[in-house]
Amino acid sequence: MSLDIEPKRLVAPTATVLEVGSSDAGGQESLAELLRQPAFEEVASLFRQFIAAAVNGHGAPGIARVLQQHTGKPVIIENPAGQVIASSGAEQGDRAPDGFSQVRPLPEIAVHAVASFDVDRWVAVARPRGEILAAVSLLDPDGQATGVDLFELEQAANILGWDILHIRDVAEAEVALWGDFATELLEDSDVDRVRSHASRLGYDLD
Repeated sequence: MSLDIEPKRLVAPTATVLEVGSSDAGGQESLAELLRQPAFEEVASLFRQFIAAAVNGHGAPGIARVLQQHTGKPVIIENPAGQVIASSGAEQGDRAPDGFSQVRPLPEIAVHAVASFDVDRWVAVARPRGEILAAVSLLDPDGQATGVDLFELEQAANILGWDILHIRDVAEAEVALWGDFATELLEDSDVDRVRSHASRLGYDLD
């Protein structure tokens, strides 16, 4: 299955802010009262689980698992080249025949974390700063996905995008920091200062 989505096939996202409260509320409910509504509690729980998956280092596999548990539908996550990097509830047959080796670029016109339908699945691309980082797909061959399902899909792509950026930023900072420290190790004659810096970075020079 190709993730090349033709412009004419893109549809407006149906996932919207969840309806809460009753029509009689008339804006009179306080924020605290609204936040106690079941719908808001479910949204808060969803965000906590997505964020926990990212913070605990589970990344794409953890986010795929949380989304699959909430929607009950198979989930596939692909990198910018269209290669599967994580899945949950999806059979091998749901993937490309040659799996990780096939290059299937993601659509350049996709908007960050907005669900669009493609053949048999809903796809939300993670591109928080314009660069495509990944795509989260919710398999839906029977067209049974609800607005809530799509909302959850879009939030999964949103959290995944920022998690990938965070990991990249940390890696770049560590590489730069290690380069500076390696130079210090070789050139700085102040042993106590080098030892202090090493300790702060988690290294035991002894």
